[in-house]
Amino acid sequence: MVLAGLLVAVLAQVSRVPSSQGQEQELSKQKVCQELTQLKAGVDRLCRPCPWDWTFFRGHCYFFSKSQRNWNDSVTACQEVGPN
Repeated sequence: MVLAGLLVAVLAQVSRVPSSQGQEQELSKQKVCQELTQLKAGVDRLCRPCPWDWTFFRGHCYFFSKSQRNWNDSVTACQEVGPN
């Protein structure tokens, strides 16, 4: 009788494990997905051929300034930024 009670107690414990493992696996999957999303964003930043405020076109980076300058000031501003 004691053996039967012990067996029932062990089976009850074992039957709970998959449920908690399932929850842990689900949380683990969510964490992995979140980390992959963050990693992808980081890789995207590293793999950009141009800075964020520049435009990539046919293998080159272009900056479209929103400020109005005369030709000489524009040339100077471009030289200060340098090639990208």
